[in-house]
Amino acid sequence: MRFDTRVMIVLTLMQGYSLAAAGQVPRYAVGASNTFSSISNYSEGLARVSIAYDSTGFIDTAGRPAFSATFPYAGNFHSGRAFVRKTVDGKTKFGFIDRAARVVIPCIYDKVADFSSSRAAVSLDGVWKIIDTGGRTVMDDSVLVTETRLTDASSGTDAWEDTEPPAYSDGLMQVRSGKKYGYADTSGKIVIPYRFFSCSPFHDGVALAAADTVDGSAKYQGTGILEKLYNSLPPGPPTYRWQLIDTLGRTVFRFPETLSPDLSRTFHDGMLPVRDSLDRWGFINREGRIVMRPVFATEPTDFSDGVCLVQVNGHRNGNTDGYLLVIDTTGRQLSRIPFCQAAGCMYDSNLAFHEGLMAVR
Repeated sequence: MRFDTRVMIVLTLMQGYSLAAAGQVPRYAVGASNTFSSISNYSEGLARVSIAYDSTGFIDTAGRPAFSATFPYAGNFHSGRAFVRKTVDGKTKFGFIDRAARVVIPCIYDKVADFSSSRAAVSLDGVWKIIDTGGRTVMDDSVLVTETRLTDASSGTDAWEDTEPPAYSDGLMQVRSGKKYGYADTSGKIVIPYRFFSCSPFHDGVALAAADTVDGSAKYQGTGILEKLYNSLPPGPPTYRWQLIDTLGRTVFRFPETLSPDLSRTFHDGMLPVRDSLDRWGFINREGRIVMRPVFATEPTDFSDGVCLVQVNGHRNGNTDGYLLVIDTTGRQLSRIPFCQAAGCMYDSNLAFHEGLMAVR
């Protein structure tokens, strides 16, 4: 299905949902004649583009350069800041620029994360902290979550892997004391106490959290061969009982045993993907109500700009008759994006609309 290595910004479908799905024709904002080797999603009206090896710039939604300056590498803009990478005294360092390409936070850090809620995590000499858009320290590393628990299924023992702190979302960030998690606000104040075994970032005003567990030593009833074999195995680790909480820490919804959240995903546009016991995918809203029944065999993308994408595979060689189904937050199927059309066959994509646009290759 490969047809070209150039990247284009495609499909201003956000302006065409009233059109019939079968008759909808993609419109290109940045055509395939560009020389960019990659284009990021748009963020705050700008997209990051790879101009040449070790040369990154930014374009606006019309494809025009946002400014003349380029950098060896850069992140997208968030809270009016984008991180940039430079070599300082032979070492790789990171700082931040503003929308005029001015370096407003010097390139002194070994690692950085994107800004969120006007806060960013930065690391120097192995120590993380949280800074504001002016580079001032907001929170030190004493309660930051800088390790991820890895459980060995065979032994039930835990190990820890170093990671960058989670980002602020909805003005809150996960923090940890001992083995329990809570949330801090942008001033560093703990506003939801440490009472969860595990929790996710907030999105759209809700988060996944587990305040209690299910005993891993539960036994199956019965005297059959399978029941005896299962019951002879050593107890597994406890599993979590998941719930949705609001930004005050109150329980909004408790998940039934027949419905499981995808713990690697969060709410977007008020929707969270879930799976049923038959491994079919659907979505719930922030109140826990099923908005899209679990019917899809293929995992849908996160919602962005009010739509998600579901891949529907075709029957021809190379999946040339396959397509992406565009669905809104009510579950209505808005349009189809065919993998192959007059311009060629799509073989890569960011799989998300941002500010009405989605990049494909």
